Amino acid sequence: MSELPIVNQICIGLAQDTAGRRSVRLYGGGLTQPASDARSLDDLVSQEIPVGSASKKRPIKFATGSPQLRSGVWRVWSPKETGDVYVMPLSTESFAKISLHETGDWRLQILSEQSDHPQLHFVSRPDSTSRILDQWQRPPEFVDGWTDAMTVLIPNEDVTAVPLDTVRPTDVPRWMSRPPSRHCSRYRIFLVKDDAATLCVDWSDNWSRYRLTLIGAYPDFYHREGLGWTLSL
Repeated sequence: MSELPIVNQICIGLAQDTAGRRSVRLYGGGLTQPASDARSLDDLVSQEIPVGSASKKRPIKFATGSPQLRSGVWRVWSPKETGDVYVMPLSTESFAKISLHETGDWRLQILSEQSDHPQLHFVSRPDSTSRILDQWQRPPEFVDGWTDAMTVLIPNEDVTAVPLDTVRPTDVPRWMSRPPSRHCSRYRIFLVKDDAATLCVDWSDNWSRYRLTLIGAYPDFYHREGLGWTLSL
């Protein structure tokens, strides 16, 4: 019996041109070529984003909704001098951030400048002498060259009205549409090795209903991994 055709195939991978410029590429369609052969997918490229220089001043930002009716604005950044990645909501009220250290020590930690706020009270705290709320080790690669670092879920109910919103449409390069009731927006952060094969994701449903959108990318100058490039659907 012949193999069934592949439908609704999505492939994501890293590419590099002759000048050495790297980019993240998104492919879509019913593929007939080997999924790991990125050259055979060139005619299916639907989006391409360059791997930008790492900088706290140029974070990767994402949010669900639109100004005045939105979720919190999240940001991802990586310092120039290290391979660490940081993730946190963009807000003056933010009291913690997620730190994905290049050493493999990953943690959710209270910001020192916020921990002594008189109106901040924890119902429970693992260690009252430490700012660490949770700590874990970098997980193993789920396929060669790919580490699933973390996922941010934003349910429909968390997209709320923001009166007198100071966030402008251009402040967030990628706005995701508000999900239907009982659904979530999902943002995933991967660490990708420079020589990793293209990653393929297959849905049985119409893939255009659950769109996959590239948001941004950073390089890791120490381990040559594409750090913090984020996809959402």
